[in-house]
Amino acid sequence: QPQIEVRPGRPEDAADVVALYFRESGRSLAVERVVGYLADLPSAVARDGAALVGFAFCVPCSKDIVELGN
Repeated sequence: QPQIEVRPGRPEDAADVVALYFRESGRSLAVERVVGYLADLPSAVARDGAALVGFAFCVPCSKDIVELGN
């Protein structure tokens, strides 16, 4: 039975976020950019044990506005 833990994202989650994003969408993300988003903006990750199973993070749209992406 899954034991899902949801917590705030951290920069050290970036590589797993990029890998999951690519696996599900076939598109790539820049790890460095995701590190910055996870460090500076609201985010969440969901893990089942050590495996990343979901994520959401904000990306800047303008100087004063961020948008939730996943």
